[in-house]
Amino acid sequence: MTSPDLTKLSVGQLRALQQDAEKQIKAKQAEERKAVIQKMRQVAIDAGYDPDELMGKSKKATGKLPPKYRDPESGKTWSGKGPVPKWAQPYKASGRMDEVAV
Repeated sequence: MTSPDLTKLSVGQLRALQQDAEKQIKAKQAEERKAVIQKMRQVAIDAGYDPDELMGKSKKATGKLPPKYRDPESGKTWSGKGPVPKWAQPYKASGRMDEVAV
């Protein structure tokens, strides 16, 4: 492969060449990454492991969690995960969450 004589190119041509090179680098990196991941998956499978588990892909079930607490006045529920709802804040602050446990 012969390299162009960069000293004879204009600034615009150099910038265009730079942009083309950056696009090619990104494309090549993506190809190489894909190949490496495929090799890693195959090594894991050959060793008897689940590649998704090893590579950090979660198999957690998604969806709504069952309620742990219920507001005695409104009947609203809370799973105990995430932000504490307004109705549960006084119970939590005073350590009385067991009073509203389902």
